Amino acid sequence: MIKGTTAGKIAWENKGNAIATGIFSTMAYNDALDEGKTKGEAFGEAAFDAAINLGFGFVAGTAIQMAYWGGPALVGLANDLAQQGRQQAQQSYRPFAWTNPVNSQQYATMRQAGMAIAQQSQYSLQTTMMGQEGKAFHK
Repeated sequence: MIKGTTAGKIAWENKGNAIATGIFSTMAYNDALDEGKTKGEAFGEAAFDAAINLGFGFVAGTAIQMAYWGGPALVGLANDLAQQGRQQAQQSYRPFAWTNPVNSQQYATMRQAGMAIAQQSQYSLQTTMMGQEGKAFHK
């Protein structure tokens, strides 16, 4: 048996933590490579992952990593929310909200004439289509 606190004893007593650390460090290495990082950068991330988990334990190491990696993620989330807020503010913008519309008999007549033109155009289209359909049916 190894006396004192040595790396071998720590690893033997925490073999579950060591196995989980190895698995998660490998996953961190592969994820870093998938993100386009160099092998050195990927190894650095895996080593950081392993050192934190082995040094502080799995639960505390995970909490430290969440704090380390979560900071930039929270900043990105805050930026995304701010951008969405700006977009929503632009969508609720009404260009002539400050104006006071004036209504008169002349404006009402012009609106009525515009609606009559639109209705006549729609009626003309319908009668044209019915005429074409009638020709097709009576061949």
